[in-house]
Amino acid sequence: MADCGVGLVVAKKPSVNAIEAAEVIERKLQHRGDLSAGIVAHDPDKDTLQLHSGPGLVEEVFRTLPDGFSGTRCITHNRYATAGSASGNSKHTPAEIQRDAQPSLRIHGRRAKSFGQAFNGNMANKAQLQEVLREQRDYRLESNTDTEVVKHLTAIALKEREQSREIDTPAALQRVASQLQGSYCMVYLNGRGDMHAVRDPYGWLPFWYGENDELLAAASETRALKALGINTFQPLQRGELLSFTDHLEVTQLLEQQRRASCIFEHVYFMHVSSETEEGPVYLIRRALGEALADDEPLRSRSDFKSFKVIAIPQTGKTAAAAYAERSGLLFDEGAIIRDDYAGRSFTKPENERWKIRELKHDVVVEAVKGQRLIVVDDSIVRSTTAEGIGYDLYAAGAEEVHFRSTFPPVKHACVFGKDFPTLDELIANRISESEIDTFEERLGEHFYAGIRARANDLNFQLQVSVHYATLKMVLNALHTTENQVCTGCVNGVYPIDVSLC
Repeated sequence: MADCGVGLVVAKKPSVNAIEAAEVIERKLQHRGDLSAGIVAHDPDKDTLQLHSGPGLVEEVFRTLPDGFSGTRCITHNRYATAGSASGNSKHTPAEIQRDAQPSLRIHGRRAKSFGQAFNGNMANKAQLQEVLREQRDYRLESNTDTEVVKHLTAIALKEREQSREIDTPAALQRVASQLQGSYCMVYLNGRGDMHAVRDPYGWLPFWYGENDELLAAASETRALKALGINTFQPLQRGELLSFTDHLEVTQLLEQQRRASCIFEHVYFMHVSSETEEGPVYLIRRALGEALADDEPLRSRSDFKSFKVIAIPQTGKTAAAAYAERSGLLFDEGAIIRDDYAGRSFTKPENERWKIRELKHDVVVEAVKGQRLIVVDDSIVRSTTAEGIGYDLYAAGAEEVHFRSTFPPVKHACVFGKDFPTLDELIANRISESEIDTFEERLGEHFYAGIRARANDLNFQLQVSVHYATLKMVLNALHTTENQVCTGCVNGVYPIDVSLC
């Protein structure tokens, strides 16, 4: 269920409200998941773990808290679903969303074996681990989520590691993590108040931590830490365990594998104000916009300077501004307005994407009528958004619409949590491999036909083209090499043997 958002908070002073700090983390990670949100809190005075979670946006879930919900240590989760009943092409029901919301909570008679847990990632070997649990017969699987599997594995590991009246939680988490194949960051809080976070040995997903005089916190993105006044932070490295009992400690839990930072995170999922191990997201997206401008096929046209640059917001805006500056063209930031309340269509089931697309973008007629437009987007994966906006721009009177993507064509499925797990949904995969040399030309024709069909206009006139960034452009923007990131969705080269998953 990547790419969700996870976090943890420790209040260092009695005057600090850890619940409010946890809500801040969730709000700043809202873009990573709007299906559900939740907090597990540990209250040392009551000696309890408490869970509050629910479907919807953070503001909705935490508008009213249960009486007595308190704590000095918390773990958090924002969810968007790529696994479980509330995912795929199924219609979400409130019961399913509530059931699959995180963090999960397991109550046991012993404090050390009661725990809350939140998981961000995707286990490529989930089916094998589910079968192992079914064979044990002591654990009933009520959903298809990675999280439920991890919870049961953790319970088993805690039981195995129990010695006398003491339980070695880090050793139990090491046992769990060693069984997982894929991308993950997970946070853990037990009934004694012990907190832990684990990052997979490839470092697929982002996870950062830091502290100030009032708080210790960790989160999927640095913008959440900045919002808490934590301005010095560092990434949890590959295979590391962050622990907080009485003090902060970071240890190597698993042997590091080669780096496999997800390149799609940088162009789409991460907020533009966040940092990455490859650099600030803002600078990465600007570099991609500049690279696209340098590679622009329309530059040879004598009327190129008459073009206007617009963006498909929000993730396309930074690259579009850089593209326009590099090309000496006008950038009209307000040509397409995004309604933030509509959510992100990429993270929605297929049967909801068109509806969300229709709701979330408004084209300003006065900004595009009679214009030749270069439309910069972060990526074109399924083509749902691009085709719809292409029609809206035509209907508003645009003369030409040229789509530019800061990410290369996605030709391969992702088994590590990004929401394109099947080949059939990928527009790049639906173009014949035998025609790959003319892929962009054929895709432009596909967009043209789709827009014309929607227009239902016998006098339809619109010039359309598509051009993608290359993998080399992305690697240059990240100041990295191919063996330091996961490029599987682009070229089919995965860090692990996915045929075994």
